[in-house]
Amino acid sequence: MQEANHPPRRLLTRLRTHWPLAIPVVISTVLSSWALGTVGWGNTYYSAAVRSMSQSWHAFWYGSFDSVGFVSVDKPPFSLWVQALAVRIFGFHSMTLLIPQVLAGVGAVVLVYLTLVRRWGRIAATVGAMALAVTPIAVMVNHSNNTDAILTLMMTATVFAGVRAAETGRWGWVVATGLLFGAAFTSKMLAAAPVLPAVLLAVAVAAPMAWRRRAVLLAGGAAIAVVAGLAWFTFVDLTPASERPYVGSSATNSAFQLAFERNGVNQVEGDTGGRPGSGNAGSLPERPQQGLPGQGQGLPGQGLPGQGLPGQGLPGQGVPGQQGLPGQPSDQQRTPGGGSNQHGFGGGDAGAFRLFNSELGTQIGWLIVPALAGLAGAAFALRRRVLRDPVVLAATTWLVLGAGAYSITEGIVHPYYVAGIAPPLAMLIGIGAGAVRDRWQHRATLPALGAAVAVSGVVSWVVARRTGWDVATVVALATVAAGIVAAAIGLARPGRPTRWIALGVLAALATPFAWTVGSLKTGLSANLPYADPVASTTLGRSGAGGNGPGTLQVDGAVVTYLLANRGGTTWLVAAPSAQVAAPIIITTGEPVMALGGFSGGDQILTPDEWDALVENGDVRFAFLGGQTGPGGQAGPGGQGGVTAHIRQTCTAVTDVSPSLYDCA
Repeated sequence: MQEANHPPRRLLTRLRTHWPLAIPVVISTVLSSWALGTVGWGNTYYSAAVRSMSQSWHAFWYGSFDSVGFVSVDKPPFSLWVQALAVRIFGFHSMTLLIPQVLAGVGAVVLVYLTLVRRWGRIAATVGAMALAVTPIAVMVNHSNNTDAILTLMMTATVFAGVRAAETGRWGWVVATGLLFGAAFTSKMLAAAPVLPAVLLAVAVAAPMAWRRRAVLLAGGAAIAVVAGLAWFTFVDLTPASERPYVGSSATNSAFQLAFERNGVNQVEGDTGGRPGSGNAGSLPERPQQGLPGQGQGLPGQGLPGQGLPGQGLPGQGVPGQQGLPGQPSDQQRTPGGGSNQHGFGGGDAGAFRLFNSELGTQIGWLIVPALAGLAGAAFALRRRVLRDPVVLAATTWLVLGAGAYSITEGIVHPYYVAGIAPPLAMLIGIGAGAVRDRWQHRATLPALGAAVAVSGVVSWVVARRTGWDVATVVALATVAAGIVAAAIGLARPGRPTRWIALGVLAALATPFAWTVGSLKTGLSANLPYADPVASTTLGRSGAGGNGPGTLQVDGAVVTYLLANRGGTTWLVAAPSAQVAAPIIITTGEPVMALGGFSGGDQILTPDEWDALVENGDVRFAFLGGQTGPGGQAGPGGQGGVTAHIRQTCTAVTDVSPSLYDCA
């Protein structure tokens, strides 16, 4: 019988054909899951939100920080949906939050391979997948429950589908491209934007079909992408403010304002100060009088799995407020241009060479020279036909737009943001390997490969020398030597190009691989993923730098008192910010009202609205311990005004904590 009638046999044939993919997949899996159990709760802000979202479909859809729906998180919810669904299926545990991130990282590696293999072959695809698998910041992001691992996966999937749309002209791939872009945009807003022009350019220029059909595909694909990308934001803004959470970190309670102004224009211009505006009666969601599913039955507020009483035996336990906000250095630690002298917080000053500086260069700068060499190799191998290659066009456009945005942004650029350009860098490196294979008989090929490796080694040495890590310096110098030797014997004309390509790639990736492994052995970041085998030993992995396991700062006496005395209130307690509220939500599973949103700067309620909630029995206690970020005490009509009002009108429960107030 024909092979077409035997799907298992056909699948086995494909697996044998693509067996090299197993190498980067195994490496990515090992690196991304290395010491995963030491991460703890990671970014407790998102961990708390995921627990809340897993308890209520209303909170799930709107990305609410609390399960009742007072204020949403500062991002659209797609990436958190993935984690919340995992929690609903497998229960709330740190591994339930982190394993989807690992799978997303491995999935991106697979998609890089699949994007390259059809046009550039197995060597190129394997090399590209390997480059992404060992990229330091990509590996660190896969250890975090932040939004970036899912974002990177969705962006890579968008480009894969867009390339297939350009190659085939089929509407199925066009629709898939638009929907996948929608998922990426609903993960982290404009951070996903570079992939849309990338795939549209690939279709417009490289699709092998008449220009009229290309125009139709282009218009249709763009429309689908825009509709899919803006659907959730439109739904939120069209929903009456009284029926949904306040849009966290926005100035006007608008999802569009959050996406395009607060995290768009303002971020690029560096205008990330206070958010004007005040709460009003129309912005207060209606509060259900019935408890959440699972509440009010049995023992309320049971502790985390395997933990006794809430707030007892938790790592890092202490009274909230004894340390600063996780991941938020003080103003004295910040430097102009979004930089910081605390590793992992800022990306240094904006400028053309920002991706090579001491903060970002160690995360992803190692790959830039090999990627540029790969682009040059593609141009040399294809000549004018390079403009007809959808993979080259998509990867280059994605890289140029993404790197350009990070280079000019005056606001804070956390180093882990640049994980979003790791896939196009990896693709171009793989393309370079494919170009070497295709043009191996040309006399300049091996010298060019050696020169590219040597230059990569020089750049790696410059970056490594700034950090003072001797291992990386030695590896970088060895890479320089390997490139010089390869260039010197270029006239030897070896008969097996695969061997030389493999050696060249291994040499070029040796330094970032060493940096990644060294960082994993030293310790993992929690709030702000950051690869650093040097500073972590001196700066520590906790405190203002945000480079510590996601430990909880919970006052067990306060939590126990609240659970015993809350009565029938909707919220267990109100807190000035999500930073203070998150550990309580994680520990108890009960809704906690974050009066000022993420850092305390959102202006959601007025004092009169707070009094109305108290009189209605929705909330009784306020815990004003801890610290809030910039703007947390600003604005007479905002969170600062409410907390001052609480201190003036409510009674301090001093026998439990001087920061606990009873407003009944």
